[in-house]
Amino acid sequence: MLFGGADPIERKFVLYNVHTGGELAVMIDCKHNFKKIRNNVEKSCGGKGPRQLKRNGVFITFQQWKEAYLWDLDHSLKVNQKLTEGHFDIDPRSKMRNNLAEDVLDGEMKNLMVFYRNNVGSELPTEKLNALNEAINLVSHTSEMIALFHSKQGIASISDARIVKAKEFIQDMETWRVTCQDPRHFFSDKLWFDLQAMVLGLEEAVRIKTTAFPGTVVKPVIINQDILENLFCQVRGSSGQNNNPNYYLYGGIMTSVNMGQTVISRKGNTGGDKSALPQASLPNLHPFFHKCHRKSCIVFATSYVTLQVSYHGVPP
Repeated sequence: MLFGGADPIERKFVLYNVHTGGELAVMIDCKHNFKKIRNNVEKSCGGKGPRQLKRNGVFITFQQWKEAYLWDLDHSLKVNQKLTEGHFDIDPRSKMRNNLAEDVLDGEMKNLMVFYRNNVGSELPTEKLNALNEAINLVSHTSEMIALFHSKQGIASISDARIVKAKEFIQDMETWRVTCQDPRHFFSDKLWFDLQAMVLGLEEAVRIKTTAFPGTVVKPVIINQDILENLFCQVRGSSGQNNNPNYYLYGGIMTSVNMGQTVISRKGNTGGDKSALPQASLPNLHPFFHKCHRKSCIVFATSYVTLQVSYHGVPP
């Protein structure tokens, strides 16, 4: 609909900007893509189930991740300190948590799987070792993508090494896709489309901005929907036991929510402050907190009156 019948991939997800008359890049939220990659791998059980990820004649299954984790548990000094049972025993609620998906696809997970292969690879059957190598190859790509979208270092051109690595990821996935005889042996069609939109959209966003504003950069860490996820978390936290607030409740809550404000709960989908806007060096202070040189100050909120005492102007 947005592209008027044209192929979005051929157009590299670039639209006509009706406001400026220039170009507008469209991309899919990276955090949702990471969760969908984890979900596709989690569904892959090797020869059965809705997803059977298979490359070079061997299956990639979530069991390979879990075996590396269980092997790591037997050591007093673990290679990966972040992994827990919650990363592998996934329920509908935990499936929405960003950090649980990224932790099994990032660089630390890659290091663990490589360490696991180097120590037990000689004891594994050839087919199982080859399958483990394919899983490590996948995690190598996903870890680079996660590092890219967590990076606070600006991207100044499309020739940036991180953009090049991202395009290599898409090329390698395309090589995998065209060799699959069964659609279930590759990612779902929706995920594959979204991955291309994520990488090509980022490349075009960098090109458009650096062309229009020479000398500027794009910070990958702020290119996500975390600010909206944090907003929804605050709305849910302010709704009490009501998980489905109506229009009037939602409107009342919105008057006391500040976009970009630190989330109320660290149990939100974005994992609290870890993935919020402060990583991009953006202001994250409550707009009603002002510095003052007196010992205490009185702060009034808009929707209701509260009295808070802070020392040296710093919120308690």
